[in-house]
Amino acid sequence: MVRLEEAREETLARKLERASKMLAEGVGVGEVARRLELSPWALRRRFKERFGTTPQQYRPRSEKPTVSFKLTSAAELHQLEEAAEKADTNVSTFVRRLVRRHLRLTTRSEK
Repeated sequence: MVRLEEAREETLARKLERASKMLAEGVGVGEVARRLELSPWALRRRFKERFGTTPQQYRPRSEKPTVSFKLTSAAELHQLEEAAEKADTNVSTFVRRLVRRHLRLTTRSEK
């Protein structure tokens, strides 16, 4: 019985090492669990036991830019609303297009 338990632990250790490599490459947690034939719950629990962090925290974050801005007055909001109205769109779409253009992420349909 002891050998069987040791074999299971060794197999799990190898799977967790493979999991850490896949996660470092950016593979999603669900996909890693599927490839290793583990439930996502079991993967999370065992991964945290072995590495001290969850698979989600271990995975590298994407390098997508984050844009944040704050309107400092009602007048700025009014100007933004007027500009969106002239462009015949809502404020959210107008701002998204403006940011994409500024970051040069404009799609063909928005040119």
